[in-house]
Amino acid sequence: MKILLDECLPLDFRHSFPEHDVHTFRWAGFKGKKNEMSIIIVAAPTNQLEDLLPLANQIVEALETLKRGAVIRVPESE
Repeated sequence: MKILLDECLPLDFRHSFPEHDVHTFRWAGFKGKKNEMSIIIVAAPTNQLEDLLPLANQIVEALETLKRGAVIRVPESE
């Protein structure tokens, strides 16, 4: 799983997740960005195209309704 840690967390906290691909906001080039970023969490079984394609329309719909600071999960949790 990929994890992006906010810059307000200690840098060494990333070592607490050795089984995951963990980066910080600074590494991703987001240092200094306000917490007004909107996020779409794509919850597919894998990152393979055959698992992502069925979610494409839902992602587009989420993008069209996305508000500043919102967090949307695709597909929505039940």
